[in-house]
Amino acid sequence: MSGKIKDFIILILIVFVVVGIFPGTGGEGAQREIPALDEKRDWWNFSTAALYGLWPDGYYPWTFSLTIAQLVIYVLGVWLIHRELQLSQNRKVFDFIALIGGVFVFQLWRDSTLLAIETLSLGLLVGVKAIPSFKQVIRFTSAFLISLIGCLFKPVFAPLVLLIFLLVLISKLKSRKLIAILSILAFIFAILPIGLDKILSNNFQLRKSYPEQQVFIYDLSKLYCWGYSPEVTSSAKTLLSGILENKNDYESVCASLSPTGWDSLHVQIPEVNSSPALRIIEAGEERTLNELKSGWARTILAHPMEWLMTKSSDATQVLFMANAFHMPGLYANSTGLFTSVGDQVIRIILVPFHILDKIRVFTLAFTLIFGLFMIYRNRSSSLFSKSKEQILFKFLLINFAITSFATVAFIANNGRYVLPYLLMSYFYLIISCDREKVKSL
Repeated sequence: MSGKIKDFIILILIVFVVVGIFPGTGGEGAQREIPALDEKRDWWNFSTAALYGLWPDGYYPWTFSLTIAQLVIYVLGVWLIHRELQLSQNRKVFDFIALIGGVFVFQLWRDSTLLAIETLSLGLLVGVKAIPSFKQVIRFTSAFLISLIGCLFKPVFAPLVLLIFLLVLISKLKSRKLIAILSILAFIFAILPIGLDKILSNNFQLRKSYPEQQVFIYDLSKLYCWGYSPEVTSSAKTLLSGILENKNDYESVCASLSPTGWDSLHVQIPEVNSSPALRIIEAGEERTLNELKSGWARTILAHPMEWLMTKSSDATQVLFMANAFHMPGLYANSTGLFTSVGDQVIRIILVPFHILDKIRVFTLAFTLIFGLFMIYRNRSSSLFSKSKEQILFKFLLINFAITSFATVAFIANNGRYVLPYLLMSYFYLIISCDREKVKSL
Protein backbone atom coordinates (compact mmCIF):
# COMPACT_ATOMS: atom_id res chain seq x y z
CA MET A 1 0.00 0.00 0.00
CA SER A 2 1.44 3.36 -1.04
CA GLY A 3 1.93 6.13 1.47
CA LYS A 4 -0.72 8.38 -0.11
CA ILE A 5 -3.41 5.68 -0.01
CA LYS A 6 -2.52 4.89 3.61
CA ASP A 7 -2.73 8.57 4.57
CA PHE A 8 -6.09 8.87 2.76
CA ILE A 9 -7.54 5.89 4.65
CA ILE A 10 -6.32 7.28 7.96
CA LEU A 11 -7.88 10.67 7.11
CA ILE A 12 -11.24 9.02 6.30
CA LEU A 13 -11.13 7.09 9.59
CA ILE A 14 -10.39 10.30 11.52
CA VAL A 15 -13.35 12.03 9.84
CA PHE A 16 -15.72 9.18 10.73
CA VAL A 17 -14.39 9.05 14.30
CA VAL A 18 -14.97 12.80 14.74
CA VAL A 19 -18.47 12.46 13.31
CA GLY A 20 -19.12 9.35 15.43
CA ILE A 21 -18.22 11.19 18.64
CA PHE A 22 -21.34 13.31 18.15
CA PRO A 23 -23.15 14.14 20.47
CA GLY A 24 -20.45 13.23 23.01
CA THR A 25 -20.45 11.18 26.19
CA GLY A 26 -19.72 11.89 29.84
CA GLY A 27 -20.02 15.32 31.38
CA GLU A 28 -18.96 14.54 34.92
CA GLY A 29 -20.75 16.38 37.69
CA ALA A 30 -24.15 16.77 35.99
CA GLN A 31 -24.17 20.47 36.80
CA ARG A 32 -25.14 21.84 33.39
CA GLU A 33 -28.65 22.45 34.68
CA ILE A 34 -27.24 24.93 37.24
CA PRO A 35 -26.58 28.18 35.33
CA ALA A 36 -24.49 30.18 37.82
CA LEU A 37 -21.00 29.10 38.86
CA ASP A 38 -21.62 30.09 42.50
CA GLU A 39 -24.53 27.64 42.64
CA LYS A 40 -22.47 24.65 41.51
CA ARG A 41 -20.96 22.12 43.93
CA ASP A 42 -17.25 21.60 44.56
CA TRP A 43 -17.65 17.80 44.76
CA TRP A 44 -15.67 17.34 41.53
CA ASN A 45 -13.29 20.27 42.23
CA PHE A 46 -13.39 23.78 40.83
CA SER A 47 -11.98 23.06 37.36
CA THR A 48 -14.60 20.42 36.56
CA ALA A 49 -17.46 22.65 37.72
CA ALA A 50 -16.11 25.61 35.75
CA LEU A 51 -15.15 23.85 32.51
CA TYR A 52 -17.98 21.31 32.27
CA GLY A 53 -20.52 23.74 33.70
CA LEU A 54 -19.72 26.81 31.62
CA TRP A 55 -18.45 25.46 28.28
CA PRO A 56 -20.66 27.14 25.62
CA ASP A 57 -23.54 25.13 24.20
CA GLY A 58 -23.94 26.50 20.67
CA TYR A 59 -24.74 24.98 17.29
CA TYR A 60 -23.21 21.69 18.44
CA PRO A 61 -23.81 20.08 21.87
CA TRP A 62 -21.29 21.24 24.44
CA THR A 63 -20.26 17.62 25.09
CA PHE A 64 -19.26 17.25 21.42
CA SER A 65 -17.35 20.52 21.05
CA LEU A 66 -15.52 20.07 24.36
CA THR A 67 -14.56 16.49 23.48
CA ILE A 68 -13.15 17.67 20.13
CA ALA A 69 -11.27 20.47 21.91
CA GLN A 70 -9.63 18.09 24.39
CA LEU A 71 -8.82 15.64 21.59
CA VAL A 72 -7.02 18.46 19.75
CA ILE A 73 -5.06 19.26 22.93
CA TYR A 74 -4.18 15.60 23.40
CA VAL A 75 -3.14 15.06 19.76
CA LEU A 76 -0.92 18.17 19.91
CA GLY A 77 0.82 16.78 23.00
CA VAL A 78 1.23 13.37 21.33
CA TRP A 79 2.71 14.99 18.23
CA LEU A 80 5.20 17.00 20.30
CA ILE A 81 6.39 13.84 22.07
CA HIS A 82 6.42 11.75 18.87
CA ARG A 83 8.69 14.15 17.00
CA GLU A 84 11.24 14.13 19.84
CA LEU A 85 11.61 10.34 19.70
CA GLN A 86 14.59 9.35 17.58
CA LEU A 87 14.14 5.61 17.09
CA SER A 88 11.46 4.19 14.79
CA GLN A 89 10.67 1.26 17.09
CA ASN A 90 10.08 3.56 20.04
CA ARG A 91 7.84 5.76 17.94
CA LYS A 92 5.67 2.78 17.01
CA VAL A 93 5.32 1.66 20.62
CA PHE A 94 4.55 5.21 21.69
CA ASP A 95 1.91 5.59 18.96
CA PHE A 96 0.17 2.44 20.21
CA ILE A 97 0.11 3.68 23.82
CA ALA A 98 -1.00 7.11 22.61
CA LEU A 99 -3.85 5.49 20.68
CA ILE A 100 -5.11 3.93 23.91
CA GLY A 101 -5.05 7.37 25.50
CA GLY A 102 -6.79 8.89 22.49
CA VAL A 103 -9.70 6.46 22.77
CA PHE A 104 -9.89 7.22 26.51
CA VAL A 105 -10.08 10.95 25.71
CA PHE A 106 -13.27 10.28 23.68
CA GLN A 107 -15.00 10.47 27.06
CA LEU A 108 -15.78 13.62 29.00
CA TRP A 109 -14.55 12.62 32.43
CA ARG A 110 -12.21 14.83 34.40
CA ASP A 111 -9.71 11.95 34.22
CA SER A 112 -9.67 12.12 30.41
CA THR A 113 -9.49 15.92 30.42
CA LEU A 114 -6.57 15.67 32.83
CA LEU A 115 -4.80 13.21 30.51
CA ALA A 116 -5.24 15.51 27.50
CA ILE A 117 -3.83 18.53 29.34
CA GLU A 118 -0.96 16.65 30.97
CA THR A 119 0.04 15.08 27.65
CA LEU A 120 0.38 18.56 26.15
CA SER A 121 2.44 19.60 29.18
CA LEU A 122 4.67 16.55 28.76
CA GLY A 123 5.03 17.25 25.04
CA LEU A 124 6.31 20.74 25.78
CA LEU A 125 8.61 19.47 28.52
CA VAL A 126 10.22 16.77 26.37
CA GLY A 127 11.32 19.43 23.88
CA VAL A 128 13.13 21.50 26.54
CA LYS A 129 16.85 21.49 25.80
CA ALA A 130 19.61 21.18 28.38
CA ILE A 131 21.19 24.46 27.23
CA PRO A 132 19.21 27.29 28.87
CA SER A 133 17.84 30.12 26.72
CA PHE A 134 14.87 32.50 26.83
CA LYS A 135 12.94 30.23 24.48
CA GLN A 136 13.62 27.18 26.64
CA VAL A 137 12.58 29.03 29.80
CA ILE A 138 9.28 30.02 28.15
CA ARG A 139 8.72 26.44 27.02
CA PHE A 140 9.44 25.02 30.47
CA THR A 141 7.26 27.62 32.18
CA SER A 142 4.40 26.89 29.76
CA ALA A 143 4.76 23.15 30.40
CA PHE A 144 4.67 23.69 34.16
CA LEU A 145 1.66 26.04 34.11
CA ILE A 146 -0.29 23.71 31.80
CA SER A 147 0.58 20.79 34.09
CA LEU A 148 -0.70 22.80 37.05
CA ILE A 149 -4.00 23.41 35.25
CA GLY A 150 -4.32 19.68 34.56
CA CYS A 151 -3.64 18.86 38.22
CA LEU A 152 -6.60 21.03 39.27
CA PHE A 153 -8.97 18.39 37.91
CA LYS A 154 -7.73 15.97 40.61
CA PRO A 155 -5.55 17.91 43.05
CA VAL A 156 -5.04 15.02 45.46
CA PHE A 157 -3.19 13.08 42.74
CA ALA A 158 -1.00 16.05 41.74
CA PRO A 159 2.16 14.52 43.31
CA LEU A 160 1.96 11.68 40.76
CA VAL A 161 1.95 14.13 37.85
CA LEU A 162 4.80 16.14 39.36
CA LEU A 163 6.81 12.93 39.90
CA ILE A 164 6.54 12.04 36.20
CA PHE A 165 7.23 15.67 35.27
CA LEU A 166 10.37 15.66 37.44
CA LEU A 167 11.72 12.32 36.17
CA VAL A 168 11.32 13.39 32.53
CA LEU A 169 13.04 16.69 33.27
CA ILE A 170 16.03 15.39 35.25
CA SER A 171 16.78 12.67 32.69
CA LYS A 172 18.54 15.42 30.71
CA LEU A 173 20.45 16.82 33.69
CA LYS A 174 23.81 15.75 35.11
CA SER A 175 24.18 18.21 37.99
CA ARG A 176 23.18 16.48 41.25
CA LYS A 177 22.80 19.84 42.96
CA LEU A 178 20.33 21.03 40.34
CA ILE A 179 18.45 17.71 40.49
CA ALA A 180 18.17 18.05 44.29
CA ILE A 181 16.85 21.62 43.98
CA LEU A 182 14.29 20.59 41.36
CA SER A 183 13.17 17.66 43.52
CA ILE A 184 12.52 19.96 46.47
CA LEU A 185 10.63 22.41 44.25
CA ALA A 186 8.58 19.57 42.76
CA PHE A 187 7.61 18.41 46.26
CA ILE A 188 6.51 21.95 47.18
CA PHE A 189 4.51 22.45 43.99
CA ALA A 190 2.93 18.98 44.29
CA ILE A 191 0.70 20.24 47.11
CA LEU A 192 -0.01 23.59 45.42
CA PRO A 193 -3.04 22.39 43.39
CA ILE A 194 -4.91 21.37 46.57
CA GLY A 195 -4.60 24.86 48.04
CA LEU A 196 -5.27 26.55 44.69
CA ASP A 197 -8.42 24.47 44.19
CA LYS A 198 -9.76 25.53 47.60
CA ILE A 199 -8.93 29.19 46.93
CA LEU A 200 -10.72 29.15 43.57
CA SER A 201 -13.73 27.30 45.01
CA ASN A 202 -14.01 29.83 47.83
CA ASN A 203 -13.45 32.90 45.65
CA PHE A 204 -16.11 31.81 43.16
CA GLN A 205 -18.34 30.68 46.04
CA LEU A 206 -18.97 27.12 44.93
CA ARG A 207 -21.33 25.25 47.23
CA LYS A 208 -19.32 23.24 49.75
CA SER A 209 -19.91 19.49 49.54
CA TYR A 210 -16.82 18.08 51.30
CA PRO A 211 -15.75 15.37 48.81
CA GLU A 212 -13.03 14.20 51.23
CA GLN A 213 -15.76 12.73 53.44
CA GLN A 214 -15.98 9.77 51.05
CA VAL A 215 -12.64 8.41 52.25
CA PHE A 216 -13.38 9.08 55.93
CA ILE A 217 -16.80 7.41 55.83
CA TYR A 218 -15.64 4.42 53.81
CA ASP A 219 -12.54 3.76 55.94
CA LEU A 220 -14.45 4.07 59.22
CA SER A 221 -17.21 1.77 57.96
CA LYS A 222 -14.62 -0.88 57.07
CA LEU A 223 -12.91 -0.49 60.45
CA TYR A 224 -16.25 -0.88 62.23
CA CYS A 225 -17.41 -3.90 60.21
CA TRP A 226 -14.09 -5.60 59.46
CA GLY A 227 -11.93 -4.47 62.40
CA TYR A 228 -10.82 -7.11 64.89
CA SER A 229 -10.09 -5.10 68.07
CA PRO A 230 -12.91 -3.81 70.33
CA GLU A 231 -11.20 -0.40 70.59
CA VAL A 232 -11.29 0.15 66.82
CA THR A 233 -14.84 -1.04 66.29
CA SER A 234 -16.09 1.02 69.24
CA SER A 235 -14.28 4.17 68.06
CA ALA A 236 -15.53 3.77 64.46
CA LYS A 237 -19.07 3.10 65.71
CA THR A 238 -19.08 6.30 67.74
CA LEU A 239 -17.77 8.37 64.82
CA LEU A 240 -20.40 6.96 62.43
CA SER A 241 -23.28 7.56 64.84
CA GLY A 242 -23.66 11.18 63.75
CA ILE A 243 -24.33 10.29 60.11
CA LEU A 244 -26.60 7.26 60.49
CA GLU A 245 -29.78 7.54 58.44
CA ASN A 246 -31.70 5.51 61.03
CA LYS A 247 -30.82 5.98 64.68
CA ASN A 248 -28.89 3.06 66.22
CA ASP A 249 -29.15 1.07 62.97
CA TYR A 250 -25.52 -0.01 62.76
CA GLU A 251 -26.34 -3.37 61.21
CA SER A 252 -27.34 -1.71 57.94
CA VAL A 253 -23.82 -0.26 57.67
CA CYS A 254 -22.20 -3.69 57.55
CA ALA A 255 -25.01 -5.10 55.43
CA SER A 256 -24.46 -2.33 52.87
CA LEU A 257 -20.66 -2.31 52.96
CA SER A 258 -19.01 -3.47 49.73
CA PRO A 259 -15.29 -3.97 48.94
CA THR A 260 -15.83 -2.37 45.52
CA GLY A 261 -16.67 1.14 46.72
CA TRP A 262 -18.47 3.41 49.13
CA ASP A 263 -21.59 4.18 47.07
CA SER A 264 -23.62 1.30 48.56
CA LEU A 265 -23.37 2.99 51.98
CA HIS A 266 -25.29 6.12 51.01
CA VAL A 267 -27.75 4.95 48.35
CA GLN A 268 -30.79 2.69 48.33
CA ILE A 269 -29.81 -0.88 47.47
CA PRO A 270 -32.26 -3.78 47.03
CA GLU A 271 -30.25 -6.15 49.23
CA VAL A 272 -30.76 -4.03 52.37
CA ASN A 273 -34.30 -2.94 53.29
CA SER A 274 -33.17 -0.20 55.65
CA SER A 275 -30.67 1.34 53.19
CA PRO A 276 -29.24 3.88 52.76
CA ALA A 277 -27.29 3.22 55.92
CA LEU A 278 -25.44 6.55 56.07
CA ARG A 279 -26.12 10.09 54.97
CA ILE A 280 -23.80 12.51 53.21
CA ILE A 281 -22.56 15.50 55.19
CA GLU A 282 -24.05 18.62 53.63
CA ALA A 283 -22.93 22.26 53.36
CA GLY A 284 -22.92 24.01 56.73
CA GLU A 285 -22.01 20.87 58.68
CA GLU A 286 -18.31 21.63 58.96
CA ARG A 287 -18.30 20.68 62.64
CA THR A 288 -19.59 17.19 61.80
CA LEU A 289 -16.99 16.89 59.04
CA ASN A 290 -14.12 18.01 61.27
CA GLU A 291 -15.15 15.56 64.01
CA LEU A 292 -15.26 12.77 61.45
CA LYS A 293 -11.89 13.78 59.96
CA SER A 294 -10.08 14.13 63.29
CA GLY A 295 -11.59 10.88 64.57
CA TRP A 296 -10.52 9.10 61.38
CA ALA A 297 -6.95 10.38 61.77
CA ARG A 298 -6.81 9.48 65.48
CA THR A 299 -8.06 5.96 64.80
CA ILE A 300 -5.47 5.37 62.08
CA LEU A 301 -2.61 6.72 64.20
CA ALA A 302 -3.68 4.61 67.18
CA HIS A 303 -4.25 1.42 65.14
CA PRO A 304 -2.18 1.65 61.93
CA MET A 305 -1.91 -2.11 61.35
CA GLU A 306 -5.66 -2.60 61.55
CA TRP A 307 -6.18 0.22 59.09
CA LEU A 308 -3.57 -1.30 56.75
CA MET A 309 -5.36 -4.64 56.91
CA THR A 310 -8.60 -3.05 55.69
CA LYS A 311 -6.60 -1.15 53.08
CA SER A 312 -5.23 -4.43 51.70
CA SER A 313 -8.72 -5.02 50.29
CA ASP A 314 -8.60 -1.59 48.65
CA ALA A 315 -5.14 -2.31 47.21
CA THR A 316 -6.47 -5.45 45.54
CA GLN A 317 -9.28 -3.46 43.96
CA VAL A 318 -6.83 -0.77 42.81
CA LEU A 319 -4.46 -3.27 41.20
CA PHE A 320 -7.16 -4.92 39.11
CA MET A 321 -9.82 -2.25 38.53
CA ALA A 322 -10.77 -1.72 34.90
CA ASN A 323 -13.83 -0.64 32.86
CA ALA A 324 -12.13 2.59 31.77
CA PHE A 325 -13.75 2.59 28.30
CA HIS A 326 -17.47 2.77 29.07
CA MET A 327 -19.18 5.29 26.76
CA PRO A 328 -22.76 4.28 25.83
CA GLY A 329 -23.84 7.92 25.36
CA LEU A 330 -21.53 8.13 22.35
CA TYR A 331 -24.17 6.40 20.23
CA ALA A 332 -27.17 8.45 21.34
CA ASN A 333 -29.34 10.36 18.85
CA SER A 334 -27.48 9.02 15.82
CA THR A 335 -29.30 10.20 12.68
CA GLY A 336 -28.07 10.26 9.11
CA LEU A 337 -25.59 8.17 7.18
CA PHE A 338 -22.38 9.84 8.40
CA THR A 339 -23.19 9.67 12.12
CA SER A 340 -24.38 6.06 11.80
CA VAL A 341 -21.19 5.03 9.96
CA GLY A 342 -19.14 7.02 12.47
CA ASP A 343 -20.79 5.17 15.35
CA GLN A 344 -20.04 1.81 13.71
CA VAL A 345 -16.39 2.83 13.18
CA ILE A 346 -16.05 3.72 16.87
CA ARG A 347 -17.77 0.48 17.91
CA ILE A 348 -15.28 -1.49 15.82
CA ILE A 349 -12.34 0.48 17.22
CA LEU A 350 -13.56 -0.15 20.78
CA VAL A 351 -13.81 -3.95 20.38
CA PRO A 352 -10.08 -4.71 20.98
CA PHE A 353 -9.95 -2.09 23.75
CA HIS A 354 -12.88 -3.71 25.57
CA ILE A 355 -11.22 -7.13 25.21
CA LEU A 356 -7.89 -5.86 26.55
CA ASP A 357 -9.74 -4.03 29.32
CA LYS A 358 -11.62 -7.20 30.31
CA ILE A 359 -8.41 -9.24 30.59
CA ARG A 360 -6.93 -6.44 32.73
CA VAL A 361 -4.17 -5.25 30.38
CA PHE A 362 -4.93 -1.63 31.36
CA THR A 363 -4.39 -2.24 35.06
CA LEU A 364 -1.68 -1.48 37.57
CA ALA A 365 -1.18 -5.19 38.25
CA PHE A 366 -0.34 -5.84 34.60
CA THR A 367 1.90 -2.76 34.46
CA LEU A 368 3.88 -3.75 37.55
CA ILE A 369 4.31 -7.31 36.27
CA PHE A 370 5.43 -5.89 32.92
CA GLY A 371 8.01 -3.68 34.65
CA LEU A 372 9.39 -6.58 36.69
CA PHE A 373 9.55 -8.78 33.58
CA MET A 374 11.50 -6.10 31.69
CA ILE A 375 13.99 -5.85 34.56
CA TYR A 376 14.41 -9.63 34.56
CA ARG A 377 14.84 -9.63 30.78
CA ASN A 378 17.45 -6.87 30.96
CA ARG A 379 19.42 -8.65 33.70
CA SER A 380 19.36 -12.00 31.92
CA SER A 381 20.54 -10.46 28.66
CA SER A 382 24.15 -10.50 27.56
CA LEU A 383 23.62 -6.84 26.65
CA PHE A 384 22.72 -5.82 30.21
CA SER A 385 22.21 -2.05 30.53
CA LYS A 386 22.53 -0.40 33.94
CA SER A 387 20.97 2.84 32.67
CA LYS A 388 17.98 0.92 31.28
CA GLU A 389 17.54 -0.84 34.62
CA GLN A 390 17.49 2.51 36.41
CA ILE A 391 14.77 3.73 34.03
CA LEU A 392 12.74 0.57 34.64
CA PHE A 393 13.04 0.96 38.42
CA LYS A 394 11.80 4.54 38.09
CA PHE A 395 8.93 3.24 35.96
CA LEU A 396 8.08 0.82 38.79
CA LEU A 397 8.44 3.63 41.33
CA ILE A 398 5.84 5.69 39.45
CA ASN A 399 3.38 2.81 39.36
CA PHE A 400 3.95 1.87 43.00
CA ALA A 401 3.25 5.51 43.84
CA ILE A 402 0.04 5.39 41.76
CA THR A 403 -1.01 2.22 43.59
CA SER A 404 -0.27 3.79 47.00
CA PHE A 405 -2.12 7.04 46.30
CA ALA A 406 -5.10 5.26 44.78
CA THR A 407 -5.27 2.82 47.72
CA VAL A 408 -5.21 5.55 50.36
CA ALA A 409 -7.85 7.58 48.47
CA PHE A 410 -9.87 4.55 47.32
CA ILE A 411 -13.64 5.06 47.07
CA ALA A 412 -14.58 3.01 43.98
CA ASN A 413 -13.00 0.45 41.65
CA ASN A 414 -13.25 2.44 38.41
CA GLY A 415 -10.24 2.01 36.14
CA ARG A 416 -10.49 5.52 34.73
CA TYR A 417 -9.28 6.89 38.08
CA VAL A 418 -5.75 5.56 37.51
CA LEU A 419 -5.49 5.10 33.72
CA PRO A 420 -4.20 8.65 32.97
CA TYR A 421 -1.24 8.23 35.34
CA LEU A 422 -0.59 4.69 34.14
CA LEU A 423 -0.43 5.86 30.52
CA MET A 424 1.85 8.75 31.48
CA SER A 425 4.18 6.27 33.17
CA TYR A 426 4.49 4.44 29.84
CA PHE A 427 5.15 7.79 28.13
CA TYR A 428 7.99 8.35 30.60
CA LEU A 429 9.38 4.87 29.97
CA ILE A 430 9.41 5.27 26.19
CA ILE A 431 10.87 8.79 26.29
CA SER A 432 13.63 7.79 28.72
CA CYS A 433 14.54 4.56 26.91
CA ASP A 434 14.72 6.45 23.62
CA ARG A 435 17.09 9.02 25.12
CA GLU A 436 19.35 6.36 26.63
CA LYS A 437 19.44 4.32 23.42
CA VAL A 438 20.37 7.40 21.37
CA LYS A 439 23.19 8.22 23.85
CA SER A 440 24.66 4.75 23.46
CA LEU A 441 24.65 4.81 19.65
